[in-house]
Amino acid sequence: MRWAKIALSTAPLWLSWLGLCNGGVLPDSSPARRQDDPPGEFVWRADTRSPREIRATGGFRPWGENWHRNEAAFLMYRHYHAGPGGCGLSRDLSTRPFQSAYVSLARERATSETYTHEHQNRNTWLYEIRATPNMINPGLSESEVLALGGVHWRQIRRFGLMSTAEGGRVAQIQWIDNPEYARDLYENSEYAARCVVDNDVPPDLDDDWSEDEMDSLDVTREDTDSDESDGEGNDLYPRYRSAATHVSGPAMQALFGRFPPTFTQYPPRDDIPGPSGVRAAASSEEDVIRDAVMRDLERFADMTPEQIRQLYPDYDEMLQELLDSLDRDTCSPPKRPRTQLRARAGQSKNICCQSLYKIRGLVIDQTRQNRKNSATAKSAGISLDELKRLRAGEFDGLNCAAIVKKLEEGVFGPKDGDDGSTGASPAGNQQDCKRARKIVTPKSRSKGPKGKAPPAPAKVVFYGDFLWPAEAKTAGGFLPPRTRPPGPTYEIEGGPTPDPATVVDWPSEVLQTRLIFGPAAKDAAGKASHATDGFHGVVYAVHATPNMLVSGLDSIAVGGIRWSQVLGWVQVPLNYTLPEHDAQQRANIQQHFEKAFQAKNDLFPGSNLFQKNDDYEHKFDELASTSEIPDFDLPQSLEEFMDRNGQAVGWRGGFPLFNPPERVTGESSTAAKVAKAVAPPHEPGFWEKVGHFMESHILAIALLPAVVVANLIPGVGELADAAEVAALSTEAVEGIELTELSSEGASELTPLLRSVAKLKID
Repeated sequence: MRWAKIALSTAPLWLSWLGLCNGGVLPDSSPARRQDDPPGEFVWRADTRSPREIRATGGFRPWGENWHRNEAAFLMYRHYHAGPGGCGLSRDLSTRPFQSAYVSLARERATSETYTHEHQNRNTWLYEIRATPNMINPGLSESEVLALGGVHWRQIRRFGLMSTAEGGRVAQIQWIDNPEYARDLYENSEYAARCVVDNDVPPDLDDDWSEDEMDSLDVTREDTDSDESDGEGNDLYPRYRSAATHVSGPAMQALFGRFPPTFTQYPPRDDIPGPSGVRAAASSEEDVIRDAVMRDLERFADMTPEQIRQLYPDYDEMLQELLDSLDRDTCSPPKRPRTQLRARAGQSKNICCQSLYKIRGLVIDQTRQNRKNSATAKSAGISLDELKRLRAGEFDGLNCAAIVKKLEEGVFGPKDGDDGSTGASPAGNQQDCKRARKIVTPKSRSKGPKGKAPPAPAKVVFYGDFLWPAEAKTAGGFLPPRTRPPGPTYEIEGGPTPDPATVVDWPSEVLQTRLIFGPAAKDAAGKASHATDGFHGVVYAVHATPNMLVSGLDSIAVGGIRWSQVLGWVQVPLNYTLPEHDAQQRANIQQHFEKAFQAKNDLFPGSNLFQKNDDYEHKFDELASTSEIPDFDLPQSLEEFMDRNGQAVGWRGGFPLFNPPERVTGESSTAAKVAKAVAPPHEPGFWEKVGHFMESHILAIALLPAVVVANLIPGVGELADAAEVAALSTEAVEGIELTELSSEGASELTPLLRSVAKLKID
């Protein structure tokens, strides 16, 4: 392949190739600014292609043709994680080429100057580029920024060929001004002060990315660039639309131009420097990509253990393991002729690319954790230094009583009757510090200290509500409390009624579900008593989906529950309460279960305790709750979670999960039930049997686990005799006491659930 062709096709890769995607590895230092620098910023890029070659392509272009028609191309973390040319991806790039909407740049000149070695027997150029607002800081390192749509030739102020002294240090740069730099626009116009990097990432562009889970998104569509929706007003291409919206407005149009960009085709001119040094016409993309991968790996491999701990404190051991297992002979910068390089290409490319892919994945994880750390410290009113010291167990000089108070208030709000005291005795301070450390330490990403594996995902959960099945069906399911229509209206206890257009604090985007029937029945009775006094509440058996989280006895559904995932329902007695604790009865729970299930078979021949939902869709049969509990430190974390786990319930990129056709409140529900305008959950004769059964087997009903509920819904689960179901139920509730069901325990979901508990129905 001729080099001229490569220059056109590889334009977008070069910053990440040239080691600028280093995840904060390099020191943050740079020469002083020029005295005549205008307001705003300049950014930098090291590249082995000459200015003449860059000019021939109109600037630095994103990677791949029609990248703007690939939704995955707009994911910033994908651009970084996939590696140079997407070489870390497992797919065959010859049949599905990599595409990206970004060109990587460096915010600090010193970062670019680190790439001064001879690359493929060619020299390295340094480009000084005028920043424009399409350049975004993704937070992956202190220096790297991503240019959405690329960089125009007219933005390059000057360029110079870097030469190095012994040890790789830049000795000097022969700067040459770009005669086609648009100085009047970028330095003297009304928009000059807007020439800065944007630190705010547009919506949807920093979503988590997984090659396996998002492979269907990584395709190039053949349609036009016109707005298209799914028929319900939802944009089919939200990431493209978010990018196009970001690159809009008078200032952006003046400084960058239309989107997707049109790169100027310049006529040849001899005063722009061309290639220098030895240039092999047979150079290939594979050679260039492989060399870039190896040099990026070298930067990580050269880090000391202390540097790794400082930069990646939550992933230092994992990163060190990857570096220790790195094949240094294969994945080291080549210092031999190209013919030898090409001879080892087949054996090295995939190994080295995959190593870099894994390392960059940890960099992304640490970036997200850093954001969460900042949010945790800010919401709790403590400094990042205090947060780091707490996690490290360095308690000297910390007033941990005050820190615990701030942390608890930041999560749960001030306690009633709080006198504001933050003092603590020396003996108590150590305990307070341990308590604070437990609160702020991220959950283990592997098995716990005792080697206990996390619980298996739930297949079925219970949900209690005042809505009767006919109301829930009409609404399309159940939505969390919200202060804006559609859906029920809510207010915060002890506070003023919020404006209808105001969204309640983010934890209201979850519904509390249950793994045990008793608490769900108590929820249903309580909601019914408050919202529709005199009418029964209902417990729904719901097939779990990945938008549901389980921790201990707590479970939640983020976004809500679709009616089509409801397996069945049963009405509960008015003012239902959990039975009193009886140790002897609890010890004989299997006998209670056996009696209850045998009585159920006798009482409901041909039917069952739960009434089947004929609208249930079996597409949910193979799904379950999410097994890993993420940290929800930021409001947008819920949306990020739903981006990954909400597809099964029709997630469209924002709350609410769905739009019900009408707004159901406690008042309107009561009126409909009084007027008998809504069908009751059961026929009267059936309910009499259910009520009697619940009263006769109160302990078995209170501890009934969701895991056996399929056996209680006709036509849903496998048939099983009473003894078999009783044994399964006993195993499921082993170690669970009635006192646990009656009190507030603590789990990873507790902050979300306590916030939800502050909400009440209008």
